[in-house]
Amino acid sequence: MPLRNRINQISGTVCKRFHERSGTAVVSAFSCLVVVLEALVRHPHDGLSYVVIAAQLVFSICLVPFPLPSCLLQILTYCIVDIIPIHVSASMLVPFFSIGYLAYIYPGLRPFIIAICVSVCEILSTLKRDGTDAFANGAIIGGLYCTAISIGIVLRQKDNARRQQQLLFNEEQMKNKVKQLTMNQELSKQIHDSITRELSSIAILSWQWKDNPELAQKPREAMVQVYRESQSALNNMHHVVDLLKVGEHDEAFQNADDGMPFNPDDADMVSAIYSLVTDEQQAISRIGYQGEAAVKGTCSSLTRDTAQLVTDCIRELYANIVRHTIPGVDSFSLLVALSDRKISLTQTNTTSLKGNELYQPLAGVEHGLGLNSNRKAVERLGGVMRTHLENGNWFIHIEIPVMTNAA
Repeated sequence: MPLRNRINQISGTVCKRFHERSGTAVVSAFSCLVVVLEALVRHPHDGLSYVVIAAQLVFSICLVPFPLPSCLLQILTYCIVDIIPIHVSASMLVPFFSIGYLAYIYPGLRPFIIAICVSVCEILSTLKRDGTDAFANGAIIGGLYCTAISIGIVLRQKDNARRQQQLLFNEEQMKNKVKQLTMNQELSKQIHDSITRELSSIAILSWQWKDNPELAQKPREAMVQVYRESQSALNNMHHVVDLLKVGEHDEAFQNADDGMPFNPDDADMVSAIYSLVTDEQQAISRIGYQGEAAVKGTCSSLTRDTAQLVTDCIRELYANIVRHTIPGVDSFSLLVALSDRKISLTQTNTTSLKGNELYQPLAGVEHGLGLNSNRKAVERLGGVMRTHLENGNWFIHIEIPVMTNAA
């Protein structure tokens, strides 16, 4: 959804800029507060003093969008007010914030030079009035400004250290990403080289035999099913290999609307689940597996995460039936119950025993971690998966809470 992505991009930019200027906003707020408090304490009686106070307040507010000009104008205003021959009320602490902020954003001697200039103005102002303790007042003012500069320098160093740490973290993440991409490329090559030839051979042989008039009808139908399954396996394998080789699937998944709920007008997930169970049931029946499957109930809305997990679990249950039962000997059942509160999947099957060990056609084939992966995914969404095997009877029950628009 382009509009949604655009809104997320704009909001992210605004939040980033606010975070970058949050310290400036704090300085601006304190500066405004000091101006207002000093105006209330001093009670200026002339119009020029109100103009100066208003100017200081405006410069304090403008510190966020225009930090450097506002600081310089704030200091310049104070110096002019300090040395002009008439008495004008103005905030004396505002330069403290401005000089400290200048020390924060500008390293070097410039903040110290500005502090010396303001201190000299204070000395000249004192000498002009009565000359008493002029240099002492200038030294005190200079000491205060040096304190402000020290605070600004310390804060700048802390921020620089934080930025450096973030850069190192980003660099480490980039190295890990490059390493992961390299591993993915090697993994994709291994998958492609080790599986493609075998699956292609199966597909070609089944394609040759499915239309062979010398075969009986049932073997030819079996070859048709083998050909379809091998083609599907090849396509799925190439899809996985492409994802590993590109290395951008994580970003693609992040940009996808995973959290957006399915709308019945957009995609009827109930019909999709019915279709999936029907297709899997037909495919498994063609190769001799005996069992029943049913989908009952309905649900109004699902998130993409929940809907994807339901379909993944259904596929994995059928895959387990193929791996752990014998066609024509064992039987199975699958019930998918839909509701607006939860989705339940219950699957049972018999498993043939040879002595004390399970006996299946694929007993010598290594199996993956599909069921365990689905268990973790179910638990992440707040669901539960229970399994049980006793006397050759397998039972699995999965409950997945439905995340709706109201959730």
